[in-house]
Amino acid sequence: LVFYFCGYGGRMLDRADPKRPTLDHYIIPLDHQTSGPLSDDVMYDVLVQPLAAGARLTVVLDSRTGAAGLDLPYLVSGAYLNVEYHDPSVEGHVLCLGFKSNEAPVQQDLGFGVLADAMIQSVNASQPPVTYRSMMTKMEEYIGQLPGNQSLQVSMSKNLDLDAQLTF
Repeated sequence: LVFYFCGYGGRMLDRADPKRPTLDHYIIPLDHQTSGPLSDDVMYDVLVQPLAAGARLTVVLDSRTGAAGLDLPYLVSGAYLNVEYHDPSVEGHVLCLGFKSNEAPVQQDLGFGVLADAMIQSVNASQPPVTYRSMMTKMEEYIGQLPGNQSLQVSMSKNLDLDAQLTF
């Protein structure tokens, strides 16, 4: 399964726990004027939680939301793997790609976002079999050539083997 979002997003104060101020990530869908923004909590409940055991979901958040936008427990920024928390109730395997910076770069005349372009370019430039790690490395190289201080951020539902062959 693939979920792709290209558009506006950001962060807002999570009002659920006033004693522990945190930020919620959100995306702004086309119908936001009537439905409001979609928070990371809602996206998690709709996209991640219902996945069956063994199901795979790749999420590309081509916006300011970043890969933290699904609140997945494993967060990779550069060469570092940070475990933020562990949710054993998640049955499926989820990989989410986003920008580490709060500013998503703008690229004109693509018809889609920079992350999608980086993913397409990296898969096309890789020798088979393409692994998650090789795709992410090439995406980071591509993004690094763009103006601004951007980098790839990846979050995962489980500590996935990044050297496994890429599957969509």
